[in-house]
Amino acid sequence: MSVNIHWRPTSDKGKCFDSGTSSSWDRLQRACGTKLNESHVPKLRVMAISTDNEFYNEVADVIEKVGSIEVWGEY
Repeated sequence: MSVNIHWRPTSDKGKCFDSGTSSSWDRLQRACGTKLNESHVPKLRVMAISTDNEFYNEVADVIEKVGSIEVWGEY
């Protein structure tokens, strides 16, 4: 199933990640929840390596750039 996975700083309307699937979204929610911050970056980097899925590096890069984010999916 296709999913657009969005993110935003808490004061923003949101943006969409370039990559990610419904499985990526499910794993992200289970591993980190929907409110992510700098403490999640190491876990996201490991997830990217272990799943061979660059989506998790993309999420980590955004957090390192803008700080804490909220994520959600729209089907």
